[in-house]
Amino acid sequence: MQLRLSQLLSPNAEYPVVPALQAPGVFQIIQDDCSSEGSTVQAASAIGSAIKLASVSHVNALIGVAYSGPTTAYASAAQTFNLPVCDGGSTSPSLADKTQYPNFFRSLPNDNMAGEAMIGLVKGQGYNHVGVISAVDSYGVGLFNSVQKYAEQYEITLLTTQSFIPDTTNFKGLMDQIEASGATILLFLGVHTDLLKCLAEAKRRGMVGPGYQWITGDDALYADLETFTDEERLLMNGVWASFPKEGTGAQWDAFTTAWKALYGDEPDSYSGFYSTCIESYVWAYDAALRNGTSLADLASNTHRLAMPADVSFPNRTGVTGLLALDVNSDRVAAYELFSYDMHNKEDGDFGKFLPFGNWTGISDVKEFHQFQTPVYFAGAATKAADALEIVKEYRYIAWKSGTGIFAIVLCVISVVVAAGIAGFVFSARQSMVFKPLSPPFLFTTLLGTALAAFYPLTLLGYPTSFSCTAAVWVLPTALGLVLGSLLVKSFRLFRIFCGQGFAAKSMQNPRMFIYLATCIGVYMFLAIIWSVVDAPKPQWHLQEEVSRTYYVYEYYCQSNSDAFQWILLGLEFAYTVALLVYGGFLCWVNRNLPRKFKESHTIGNLLYTYLVVFALILTILFALSLNTIGLSVIKIIACYAVIASTIGLLFVKNCYLAWVEKHQSEADDDILSSGVGMSSDRRRSTKGAVKPVGGDHNTNLAVKAGARNGTKVASVFVAVKQSFMTVWLPKQLVLYGDKQFLLIVNSSDTGPAANSNAPLCQFILLPEYSFTLSAEDAKDIFCIKLTHKKDKATFFTIRVESQAEMNEWASKLGPHCRTGTGHTTSAGFPSSNQRGGVLSSAEPTSEEVV
Repeated sequence: MQLRLSQLLSPNAEYPVVPALQAPGVFQIIQDDCSSEGSTVQAASAIGSAIKLASVSHVNALIGVAYSGPTTAYASAAQTFNLPVCDGGSTSPSLADKTQYPNFFRSLPNDNMAGEAMIGLVKGQGYNHVGVISAVDSYGVGLFNSVQKYAEQYEITLLTTQSFIPDTTNFKGLMDQIEASGATILLFLGVHTDLLKCLAEAKRRGMVGPGYQWITGDDALYADLETFTDEERLLMNGVWASFPKEGTGAQWDAFTTAWKALYGDEPDSYSGFYSTCIESYVWAYDAALRNGTSLADLASNTHRLAMPADVSFPNRTGVTGLLALDVNSDRVAAYELFSYDMHNKEDGDFGKFLPFGNWTGISDVKEFHQFQTPVYFAGAATKAADALEIVKEYRYIAWKSGTGIFAIVLCVISVVVAAGIAGFVFSARQSMVFKPLSPPFLFTTLLGTALAAFYPLTLLGYPTSFSCTAAVWVLPTALGLVLGSLLVKSFRLFRIFCGQGFAAKSMQNPRMFIYLATCIGVYMFLAIIWSVVDAPKPQWHLQEEVSRTYYVYEYYCQSNSDAFQWILLGLEFAYTVALLVYGGFLCWVNRNLPRKFKESHTIGNLLYTYLVVFALILTILFALSLNTIGLSVIKIIACYAVIASTIGLLFVKNCYLAWVEKHQSEADDDILSSGVGMSSDRRRSTKGAVKPVGGDHNTNLAVKAGARNGTKVASVFVAVKQSFMTVWLPKQLVLYGDKQFLLIVNSSDTGPAANSNAPLCQFILLPEYSFTLSAEDAKDIFCIKLTHKKDKATFFTIRVESQAEMNEWASKLGPHCRTGTGHTTSAGFPSSNQRGGVLSSAEPTSEEVV
């Protein structure tokens, strides 16, 4: 600055100033050293210098301290004394805020232009992807905002942006993210001391070498390379740096010649910019004197400089080019681009930053120009590639994979088997095997089973929104068809034997289909809500990082709202479990029904199997950490296990029995039609064997006895307590009039279930009992209640089919047991809304069992 001042005050200067300023001692530069911490001036020391120079030395203008952070404090302190501040090294964009720093201007561009130059360099080298590392200080944040802005403008992708606190010692976490991003072109926006520590961490990861390029800002160019160790020079070798273009034209040449004459080498970095501060002040005061301001007014600080009008000279060239400032008092200038060559020994054994290009950002035509090959990072012979070639594998179950073929084969088998069974059931729908099982609901179950076989197919192939949405519909619909059909059948049995007694009053198919539609409708409603509000879509997630360049992704069908998806899944799951539990309860209540209605046992076993499968799936999901493929395999296995158990438990045995019945009937018809080698008596006995009269041994004895003495034998329903439920079970009621006792005998064709503890025959000695009659004509309910005269807790409630039948039994019982008080209401017997154990028979005593 002293050198440039002497040139400006010379009478032979290109732009000579008024003689008053040329007088010795009129224009002086007063220096005050600030304290520093490391390489950065302390803000408190900068404030102290500003106060000292203003109040003690009574200076007319100040020149800043080269670092953005302390310069903001320095400029604020100077504003208190209404003094202008120029700086030739601080580049933070925050200093351009004229509301905060109206007295500040600078002779170099701010970081916004530096960011554009760095991005221009990246674009000029043909790169489109970079990683950014920035310090959390005024320098780093300002430069980062500029880089981010111009990266978007020049269509440069920022693969990752990482920040750090200045002077940090641990760059491990930051470099983890850089490494994972695959970025090979890295912009470091911080001071060179932090850059060296970051490069040391990169070296430990093998990221210092060919294939990478590090680019930094202007701080690297005024680092004292002589103080670097050999290892640090090796780390910096080939680092690129941007720097405002400092010297140009005849003024710079004259300045450089004078510098070399005084110091023997090239001008130091930023010396030209600080010299420009001197130029601005000298020519500003020269203009003031020419406009009539006295030297005394200038010396006494009664004349103030306006920013930027009084210090901007667009038509004048200084050592750093045109002295034009923008409206924010920032200098407009070009940038030079340098690469560090540790092997260049021109200035000693510590290497040198060599210019290799420039960025012109002054005019509307902004361009990068390279005039020689730079030194590439780590001494590489060629420049790095744009980014690591990261291989991303997106895993899913392909149609042609082993699991895919397995699922397809099982789907085909399931559908074919279900269709075949449906055809067989239709052909044998009148058989004694399928007719009691309600063929329409068997078809519904088979339809749901076939539909469920398609669910695993939604898990195959590259995932799409269609496949994810299809899964929302296929499985719930199949569950509704299967569980609904099983449930309404169990409910009908429950209604028949717990509230109605005679099958003629059972639920008919139309009403059952209404219940079935309700079961399915809940699933459909949830599926519609899910599909319309927030349908699931395939979303890819990083599953495994195999290596730095190899990543494995797997998909999940997810809605945009996780909470919404979990609510819908929870409702579907809760509803399914509720159906299974309720169906299991019905089957448990129906467990001791007559053998003719043994399907309740099969349905119960099937529902319990479903519950076990659900429990196993939940256990596996919570116990194991499964990826998408593992989860899909579990779903496929569980789905076909449920299908196999449904077909196996419900249909295989019944189909076999129907086949045996059909072929036995055909064989008997052949025998009866031919009669070859048989007498007429034999043919008559064979035909009699085809359709026996029926009845077990005890009942047949009773029938024969009744034939001899005129006693009564008939089919009735008897109220029997099963656990806490009362059910009506079909029985044979035999009256031995001459012996004065009744027998309640199990029906011959519907014997007790295998697990039933009910006695085969119950004995009632009539003189020890009284009977009452109860009738409800509107519901065709007619009951006879036999109560022990001494033990009122022992009673039998017997239901008959008609009023005439009840009256006939009353006439038969009248001579043998006392008649109780008759009732014509439903209070004396269990009905559809009275199913507790109130009217159930007590356990018979040993002498009551034959």
